[in-house]
Amino acid sequence: VIAYEVPIITQLVGLSATSYQVIATGSRKIVYSIVGINWQDSNIFENITPGPVRFYVRFEDSECLGLTKDGLSVNIINVITPNDDGVNDTWTFRDLDVFKDMPSNLKIYDRNGVMVYEQSSKNSFIWDGKFNGRSLSTSSYWYIMTLPDKVITGWILLKNRN
Repeated sequence: VIAYEVPIITQLVGLSATSYQVIATGSRKIVYSIVGINWQDSNIFENITPGPVRFYVRFEDSECLGLTKDGLSVNIINVITPNDDGVNDTWTFRDLDVFKDMPSNLKIYDRNGVMVYEQSSKNSFIWDGKFNGRSLSTSSYWYIMTLPDKVITGWILLKNRN
């Protein structure tokens, strides 16, 4: 039996909602991929298609893959219109289960800094634009989405009928 070295992904660093940096260790030059077919020297991936993404590493002079690691590229839609027309009625994020048993958290605040929504989940986030069962007024709201590998902050416009 001969021990064979492969690179190891030690960390995924979420740079933005759709960008990652792969941190890997190994004794030779490492190349990186998100498809497992096309390889690049850079460990930074930008503008990743939204959804679950699997990162691959290998040594440049080898075809043996190291262990993969999963992440989530998030598509942020900044408008919710909960008017029951079937379009943007909820603000939804799925595929949180790529992080295995590690929970994610979403907090939404109004312009006065009052938290109007919080959810922790291992599967998905779904916000219907309500606070304590009542529709919130049309306004901008701010969110903090804490995923196991990154924190995403931003704003969302809630447009109600009022």
